[in-house]
Order: sequence, then structure tokens, then C-alpha cells
Amino acid sequence: MKIGLVRHFKVNMNTDTGNINSRLFDKLQTEYNSIDVIPKEVDLRDINWNKCYASNMPRAITTAETIYNGEIIQNELIREVDIRFTREIEGEYDYHTWGFHSILGWGKNASYVSETYKESKERVLRFLSILEKDIRTGDNTLLVCHGLIMRVLEEGLREFGFDGETIVAPDNGDLYLFEKNNK
Repeated sequence: MKIGLVRHFKVNMNTDTGNINSRLFDKLQTEYNSIDVIPKEVDLRDINWNKCYASNMPRAITTAETIYNGEIIQNELIREVDIRFTREIEGEYDYHTWGFHSILGWGKNASYVSETYKESKERVLRFLSILEKDIRTGDNTLLVCHGLIMRVLEEGLREFGFDGETIVAPDNGDLYLFEKNNK
């Protein structure tokens, strides 16, 4: 049984913002969630994918509809991690520095970000319990989702006995393959 993780296509958004405050970063994050993507060819490695789940965010749905011909099951549990700030943070930095700062807060379960790593992990474990039926039946399952949640999914899949590629900064529209180890 194989599970393939695909990060959505690249979002067509210019993130060269110059220095901005945390509130503008949050606004741009919200906009990022609804902007069109730039399709590309995806190598699904000639695997017969029996099932496809996608995050219910537009960029993941568009990607899934482009690369998979069957029914796509949308699931909010594999949405991207919400890295917006819960309060205004002083200072002005570029978009990428704010993103890095918020991801650090996420990883440290800080109260100043909208979602903590712990909450993301709980979400992924709930999703994997849904996916367990597919794992038992041996269905090759494609998951179309997002960069940060893919890192958490990788961890969860390893806990469920899967081996696969290490995900650090997943490329848009690339397949990361995991297989059940029979040890």
C-alpha cells in the first residue's frame, strides 16, 4: 500500500512586500488562501491511485482536480496550518521573515499564533484514523495538501508504520511517496 503526498501547485502571489507589520502579514495570509495557482505537470510515478483526499482549501482542490481523475474527498483536517498571529506583534519585517517567525511560534506551541504544532498534530491523528480503513484495504491513496501539514503528516505516517521520503520544504506539485513497511 502506498500513500502519496502532493503539495498544492504554486500560488500566483508576489510575496516581495518590503517591510510590513504583523497585521498586514495576516491580511496577506488570508489573501494567499484564495489566490489562483499555477498548474504544472505532476509525476505520479505510474501508480494506480485508488483514492484521493484533498484539503478543502481552493488551491489544494484545484491541484487535486488537475492531477486526479476520480472522486476527490475533501477534508478540512488536512488544511494548511493557520500561521496568522493572534495579536499584533511589534516591528516591521518582510513577508518571509514574518512567515519564519510565525512558523517558529507554531513549532514552539506559542500562544501568539492561531494554531500550535500540538493542535496540528491532533488534527493529523484524527485524519489518519479516518485513513486507517484505506490502510487496511491496501488502497493506494493520494493526499493533496499543504507544506506545513505535510511535515506533520509525514511524522504521523511514520508512527503508523510507513517509510518514505523526508519532507523538509516540500516543492509545489511534487509527489512524496510513503509505503507501509511490513516489519
